[in-house]
Amino acid sequence: MYPMQPPDSCQMPSWWPHLTLPPYKEGKYGDWEIKINNPPMIRSFYRGLVKPDHDNYILKKNGKLWMSTTPMEIESQGVYIHAAHGNVVIGGLGMGLTLYNIAIKPNVTSITVYEEDAEVINLFEECSGFDKWACKDKIYLLCDDILDSIPEERPENPVDLLYMDIWSELG
Repeated sequence: MYPMQPPDSCQMPSWWPHLTLPPYKEGKYGDWEIKINNPPMIRSFYRGLVKPDHDNYILKKNGKLWMSTTPMEIESQGVYIHAAHGNVVIGGLGMGLTLYNIAIKPNVTSITVYEEDAEVINLFEECSGFDKWACKDKIYLLCDDILDSIPEERPENPVDLLYMDIWSELG
C-alpha cells in the first residue's frame, strides 16, 4: 500500500485526507483490464505536473481509459473521502480507490457499492487485494445500475453520503 500525501509545499487544504492505494496488481477480466502505465510526469489536480511517487495503475475497457491512480484522479476524490461518515452509498466501483479510502475510516459504518458491470467487480476483486482488506466486512458490493435502483432511505439506516462516479469522460 502506498501513502498518497501531497508534499508540504502544495496548496492543499489542511483537512485533506491522507489517501492510500490498495495493493493493486495488473490483471484482465473480460473487456476490462488494470495495468501499470508510468509516464515520467503526471498532471496533478492541485500541483500541476509532478513526478510520480508510486506506480500509476489504469483501468481500461476495450482500450478506453476509465480510471487511474494519477495524482489528479486521487486528489479529485479527497473531498468526498473527507466527507464520508456513517452509511455511504457509492455509484460506480472503478478500481475501488475511493471505496478503500472511505472503508478504512473508523467513522464509516457501512458502504453499499452499486456497479452495473459484473466484469468490473470480478476484476476489482482479483486485482485490488480485496480479500485481504481489513475493512471489507462493512462493504456490500451489488451488481446493479444505481440509476435504476436508488435505495430507499429508512430512518433506521439513513444514507449519510452518496458518491457518484459513473462516467468515463472528464468534466
